Amino acid sequence: MKHFDLNFWLCPILSIMMIVVVLWRYFFSSRSDALRVVPYSPVVPEPGGSLVQPVYQPQFLKRLQEVVSWTELLMKEAAPGEWNNRTVFRKTNPVIDGVPAFQLKEEGVSWNMDICQADKVLCVLFNALKPRSGVSPATWEEMKQKGKIVAHEINTTVTDGASEAESLGYVDVYDLPPVDTWIYLTVGTKGGNPILYCWVPTPFVAAMQGAIDISCIENYEWADIDLLLPDYKR
Repeated sequence: MKHFDLNFWLCPILSIMMIVVVLWRYFFSSRSDALRVVPYSPVVPEPGGSLVQPVYQPQFLKRLQEVVSWTELLMKEAAPGEWNNRTVFRKTNPVIDGVPAFQLKEEGVSWNMDICQADKVLCVLFNALKPRSGVSPATWEEMKQKGKIVAHEINTTVTDGASEAESLGYVDVYDLPPVDTWIYLTVGTKGGNPILYCWVPTPFVAAMQGAIDISCIENYEWADIDLLLPDYKR
């Protein structure tokens, strides 16, 4: 049986492979470029700008429709004007690692986790969204008429309790609005903390405005629904 000499055939094989590669690049390079996926590099806002940052509109709209209807249901549990600012929108208390996320005490909200961490906020948010999934989505007109959206820069607080007191407990000592109003968490300005979007039903806008006015660190900003959702603007 004739012995197969690898060294004898190696050079011709490599030469043929090189020719194929060259021909492929010559005839199909334009098509390959067209199919190539260009990595997305998000634009990071400069510091000192608005707290209001872009959102993924389809997801934000769905969550906004749900939270408007959800908070309407919670408000019906008490007569108009008799709501407790601290408790009315803190009915959902997600259990994280077997422990409720927070406790409602007479002196205020006590978190059972380091709620200043973005991953903890995100975990609470995702769990708080679940009970709302079965509600009838609010219409665009209802979203425009029944309240406002506030942007809050998390973990930007002096924990002095001023905003908590001014809002009669609507926001907590960490300046966080109530969990049942949370909508969406997104990146903040460059070098800043993430932004948490929350829904504020009309009867509580004054309380939220009080927290905004007394805050010395500008960690809140009202967000225009038309600017957040330009693809759905009517």
